[in-house]
Amino acid sequence: MNTKTFKTAVMAGTLGVIVGASAVYAKTLYASHPMLHRAHNQLKAAKAALDKVTHDCGGHRATAIAKVDAALEETRLAVEYADAHPQEDTVK
Repeated sequence: MNTKTFKTAVMAGTLGVIVGASAVYAKTLYASHPMLHRAHNQLKAAKAALDKVTHDCGGHRATAIAKVDAALEETRLAVEYADAHPQEDTVK
């Protein structure tokens, strides 16, 4: 095997390990907090529906979108916090 082929094989193998580890990590995070991820996905669906509304609704549509955006950010922060503090994983 020549040096160029060997280097290519090593780089491809390394990339494969990184991609595989990332997928396992992402799946583990989802499994750790399935309800937060479900809520986040439902909020994204709600925002998509609000984006399709053509009536201003007296400004309430824009307010609802802003609040959904805030809720999306809070769920992201909640997952991040829960991942960093697994010992506090129970609701009090």
